[in-house]
Amino acid sequence: MNRISRLKSALLFLLHLILLLFFINNTFNHPVVYGGNAEVKLNYCEKNKFKLTTGDYTVEFNEETKDMILISHWRAWGMLGLCLLAEDPNSNLLNSIEHISSNIDENKITIHVIGDKSWAEYKLTLFAYKNYPGLLRWHLQIKPKEIPLQIITNRELLPLFPFHRGLTPVKPSEFITGNFPSYFYAKQVPFAAPLIYMISKEWWYGSLFYFEDLTSLNKMFEITATGAKKHMVDFSTSENSFGYQIPEETLKRLPKDQEVTITDSYLYLLDRWPSDEPDLALTFLYSISTVYDFIDKPNTELTDWQDLAHREIADMNHPRIWVTVEGQPYLRAYVADKRTSAELISQLDVLLALKKYEIKYGGVQELIDKLIKTLPSFYSKKFKAVTNDFPNKGKGDSWYFVEEMTQLAKLAKLGEPIAHQLLFASTESMITLAHNVDYDFPVFFSFNDLKATKGSEPDVCGGYAYLMLELFDLTDDNRYLQEAKRAIQHIRGKAFSLNYEMQMTAMAATAAARLYKLTKDSSYIKMSYMPLANIIQTSWLWECNYGYAKHYSTFFGLSPMRYAGVITIKEQYETWIYIMEYLRLVHGEIPEYVEKLLSEFCRYTLYTLRYTMPPLLPSEMIELKPHEWEGVDENIPSLYFPIEDLREGRSKSGQIGQQLYGSGGPITFATESYVEIKPGVTVYSEYPIVWHNGSNFTFAGIPANKHWVEILTQKDIQVLSKKGEQIDLNKVDERKFRFRAFGGETYKIVVCQ
Repeated sequence: MNRISRLKSALLFLLHLILLLFFINNTFNHPVVYGGNAEVKLNYCEKNKFKLTTGDYTVEFNEETKDMILISHWRAWGMLGLCLLAEDPNSNLLNSIEHISSNIDENKITIHVIGDKSWAEYKLTLFAYKNYPGLLRWHLQIKPKEIPLQIITNRELLPLFPFHRGLTPVKPSEFITGNFPSYFYAKQVPFAAPLIYMISKEWWYGSLFYFEDLTSLNKMFEITATGAKKHMVDFSTSENSFGYQIPEETLKRLPKDQEVTITDSYLYLLDRWPSDEPDLALTFLYSISTVYDFIDKPNTELTDWQDLAHREIADMNHPRIWVTVEGQPYLRAYVADKRTSAELISQLDVLLALKKYEIKYGGVQELIDKLIKTLPSFYSKKFKAVTNDFPNKGKGDSWYFVEEMTQLAKLAKLGEPIAHQLLFASTESMITLAHNVDYDFPVFFSFNDLKATKGSEPDVCGGYAYLMLELFDLTDDNRYLQEAKRAIQHIRGKAFSLNYEMQMTAMAATAAARLYKLTKDSSYIKMSYMPLANIIQTSWLWECNYGYAKHYSTFFGLSPMRYAGVITIKEQYETWIYIMEYLRLVHGEIPEYVEKLLSEFCRYTLYTLRYTMPPLLPSEMIELKPHEWEGVDENIPSLYFPIEDLREGRSKSGQIGQQLYGSGGPITFATESYVEIKPGVTVYSEYPIVWHNGSNFTFAGIPANKHWVEILTQKDIQVLSKKGEQIDLNKVDERKFRFRAFGGETYKIVVCQ
C-alpha cells in the first residue's frame, strides 16, 4: 500500500471514529422514546442453550457462559451475569439444566428451563416482552429433596448480577472488586419498594431498573414462618453485584417435596442516558410504572370513611386523649400519652380536618371552638413565632414549623381569624429562619436566634415554598411569590436523597406545579418529578400477606421517612392531599405513566389506611403496651384513633401508639374524597376528581386503569359515558350506587324527572 493509500485509510478510519463518537454523544445527551420500536425476538432455543434479543440487549445461555445467563449490549464494554442461586457449583442451579424450551405469543417470548440438583428440582421461567424492549422477568420455583437445605452460599446477594471485564466471561472467583462501575441512584429503603436504579455507559449502556415482586413470595414466607427483611434487594460495591437477598433462614426452612416460588424478579434495561435530573426522575418513574403493570396487586374495595370519621369524632370526648395545661384542655399527641405538656401539631391536625368537615356536613362546631382556644398558647411573644411545644424551651424542628404554619394558612383561608392572626405574627420569623439557613433547613434550630443547630431536612425548602404560595394567595403580595421561587430552586441536585419527611416532599412537588401554573414556566413542572420519584421509591409496592399482615393491607403504604420502615397515617394522608392537588393542577400535562402512579397511590391510600383504625383489626395484632418510647402508657383498640405504625407481618403494629396528630386523616378522607357534583348528588371515588361543572366530572388517571366509584344520592339518576352511553350501576342500598370507572375519563350525571 502506497503512502497516499495509507493516508486515505487513516483519514477514513478517523472519520468513522468521529462519527461514532458523535453518535454516542448524541445518544446520551438527547432524550429518546422510552422502549422505542426495537425488536424483541428469539434467536434460537435448543435443549441446553438459548439466545434472545430484546431491544439492543442480548440474553444468552450456552456451554461457554460459565453457568450464568449473560446479558449484554452491543456497545458496552462488559456484561451482566445472572446466577441462580450462587456461584458455588453445589448451589448454582444453572449447571444442572435438563431441558430448555420456549414458546412465543403475541405479547411475549417465554423460555422454560427445567433442572435437577441433588438437593432440589427447579423450574426457571424467563419472559421477554415484545412491547417493552429491554424488559425481562424471571420466575424461579424449587422443590427441595432434603430438609434442611444444605446450600453453600458465601455471599448475600441472590440471584447475582456480577460484572465482567471485557466481552469474555471470567470465572466466578474473578469478580471485579473496587469502585462500582456505574452511577448508582436509588435502592430499596426499609420494607418499601424492593428496587435498584442505576446507570452505566460501560457495563450495560443505559439505565437499569431492578425490581423483586415480594407479593409473589408470600407463600414462601408463610410456610417457612419467616418474613421479608428490611432490605430484600441490595448491592455490594466490594463484589460489584446486586440482586435479591433470599434469607438463608428461609431457604433452610423450605418444606420437602413442595414446590414454592423463591424469586420473581424484573430487570428493565433502557438504552438511554438521562440528560438532567428531571429526566433522571422520569426514567425512574417510567421504569417503575412499566413494571407496575405486571406485578401482583391486591384488589381494593371502597372504605366507608364517612362512617369511620363519625365514629372517630364520637370518641373525641374520651378522657385519655386530653391533657390540661395551666387550666386549658389540649389534645394529647397519643392516646394515653403520659406527658403533661401539649403539642400544636395535634391541635392543628384535627382542627383543620374538623373545619372542612363542619363546612361540608356540620355538627362539630363545639369541638372546633374547643381547639381554637388552644392556639394562642403556642405563640411566643419572645420568639415572635408559633412553637410546637407548650411550654416551649426555645428548640424548633424545621418541618414542624413549616407544617404548622401551612395549616394555619389553610385555616385562615377557611375564615378562621385567630389562625390568620397567628400566621402573620409568625411569618417574619419563618422567613428569617429560611434566609439564615439559605433554604437548607436543619432538623433542629434555635428560636432564640433562628439559626441551625443540627442536621438537614432537604425537602423542607419545598414545603416552605408551598407555604409562601399560601401567603401569596392570602395577600397577593409579590414578596411571597418571589420567596417561593427562590426556595423551590433548592430541591435541585438532591436526587433520591431529597426526602426527609414525606408530606414535605409532596408539598415540594405541588409547590412546583403551582409555580408552573402561575408563571407558565415549564422548568417548574420538570422540577416536580424528582419529589414524586422520591415518594414512589418510599412506597411499599408489595402486599405483605403472612403473619399478622393477613388481617390488613400494606400495598402502596408510605413510610414517613426514608429509613422508618413502617406505614404511618399522618404522613400518608397529607401526602395524599398534596398529590390530589397536584393532579388537579396538571392533569393531562404530565406523562401518562406519572399520572397513573399518582392515581394508584391515591386509590390504595384510601384502602390501605383503613387498617390503621384499631377496631377494624384483631386485637392480637396490636401492641397493647407501646414500647417505642416510654411516653405512651397503652393503646385502647376500641377507640377509633389510628395506630401510628402499620408494620411488616412478623411484627405487631401500634408499637409507637395511637396517633392523635394523625387523627385528621379519617375526617379528611370523609370530606376530600367525597365531591358534591350537584345538589343532592355526591361522588366518592378512588381516583381523584380533577374537574367538574355541575353535571360532568373527570377523573385523574389513564383509561387503561379502572377504579371504584360510589354515587350517594336519593334521587333517580343516570350516569353517562363521554360517548353518551348509559353506565350500569350496582345498587348498594337506597342511597348508594357503584360502578367501575376508567381513569382519565369524563362522565355525566343526569337527574331523571
